[in-house]
Amino acid sequence: MTREEGAKPNMNKRHIWLVAVVWLLVFGAVASGCGSQADGKPPASPPAIGNDRTDPPAGGPAGDDKPEPAGTEGKADDQRKDLSISSQDESAAGAETAGSRKDVPAEVPSYNVIEPFDTTRPTLMGFSVGDSVEAVVARFGKPSAESSMNDGQPLTVLEYPGFRFGADETGKLVFIEVLTDQVTPGLNQFRIGQTVEEAQKALGPADSLNEYVMIYDFGGVVLKCDLNPNDNTVIAIRLFDA
Repeated sequence: MTREEGAKPNMNKRHIWLVAVVWLLVFGAVASGCGSQADGKPPASPPAIGNDRTDPPAGGPAGDDKPEPAGTEGKADDQRKDLSISSQDESAAGAETAGSRKDVPAEVPSYNVIEPFDTTRPTLMGFSVGDSVEAVVARFGKPSAESSMNDGQPLTVLEYPGFRFGADETGKLVFIEVLTDQVTPGLNQFRIGQTVEEAQKALGPADSLNEYVMIYDFGGVVLKCDLNPNDNTVIAIRLFDA
């Protein structure tokens, strides 16, 4: 056997060995890949490059800010407007209520005098000659009008509905006069419009009487009743100093 013929079997063995090694490597690589997939582990991803990274929005971690549903902002504005209008309406209502209270007139004082008539201190509308204007205003309130007259001296006249008071410069009453049947003047329930007979029943017999006038004299203070001669009724009453 030649040298070349003896070397061929050795080369064949080396060739078979190399092929076996290659197949083992291939088989190992395939087996490794299958094992990784079987374990559920995906192949490693290459690292992100450049601007592929996603940053959370400003103001906090991603997911903290929840966007408002569509139309919520508009509804909030409408609610604020409604509250503002409601507050203005309530203020206006309060102002209107306060104004209404101011418009309510004060209670009108009663002008009827129910005190019994006293012949020792004769009065008309609850006051006598010499009483003060301040006392009149305290009882009946501010007069509806004031005027001036001269009846032998300057007088201030305080006008009330259907009656009046004359006062001198010192504020003392000089006369009291009643001209209406709408008040009870304090003559034991006698009032204007009633007859002479009814007057004398309430006040006693008159000191002087004719078809035009009836007079009571109470020691310097005179109560004078003007009469209607047609029906003998009283049409005016005046108290003054004789």
